[in-house]
Amino acid sequence: MNIVSWNIAGRTAAWESVVEMLEAREVDVALLQEARRPRDTIADLVDIDPGPWNTAGVGVKRDWKAAIVVLRERADMSVRWIDGKSIPEAGYHDFAVSRPGTLAAAVVTPAEGAPLTVVSMYSASEGWAEESGRPSHNAWVGSAHRLISDLSRLVGKRTRLVAAGDLNAWRRSTSIFTRMDSLDLPCVGPHAPEGGRQPTEPRHPEDVATFYLPAEREPAHASQQLDYVFATRNIAERVEVRAQNGVSLEDWGPSDHCRILIEVR
Repeated sequence: MNIVSWNIAGRTAAWESVVEMLEAREVDVALLQEARRPRDTIADLVDIDPGPWNTAGVGVKRDWKAAIVVLRERADMSVRWIDGKSIPEAGYHDFAVSRPGTLAAAVVTPAEGAPLTVVSMYSASEGWAEESGRPSHNAWVGSAHRLISDLSRLVGKRTRLVAAGDLNAWRRSTSIFTRMDSLDLPCVGPHAPEGGRQPTEPRHPEDVATFYLPAEREPAHASQQLDYVFATRNIAERVEVRAQNGVSLEDWGPSDHCRILIEVR
């Protein structure tokens, strides 16, 4: 199964690229972050998880969400959406999500193959309590840890799961990766050198460039890795991850994040 994970930064033009990849069968599933509702001509071609088109926040309007997208009416694959519910509304066996809009999940089953649970995740920025006295340098780390707690409800003894997305975190935020590993969800990439081009000055030896700041203006100057893929240990060795992160704008497409290509063999 081929999957793409991509933070499309709320940009309408990126939906055309997503549909092109699905129609060309370059990928079977798209895991998107910061996805705004597509126009009707796009929506008619695809099936999208049923979650609302917003991300719950603390006084901040976010009209985008983490989303899962598949081509409509594919006979060689079935999809069962996993309905995420807010914690107050979730039942005992429901998929409870701390902040609706930050996680989307589905079980995808090829016509010939075993079911695979796929998750799109986005670590949304958070403010800080007035009592803290200063901006928190861990505004995204707390959000990432909420994602991890939510994900734990999807991981069982026999689960085959791939979770990917924008964590807004560097690898040196080791608590995130340690907790994921403790859930039997090790990080499977993208890792340098096979996983893509490194930043000029990587913060970690395995970093690959997946995001460029507004001041950096173009992919050639991308300095950060914020996007990662995790897989349950029972399939981790069968997952290959590569960042499509060349130096050209054409290679990255209409987003400040590059596409992360995932192959599950």
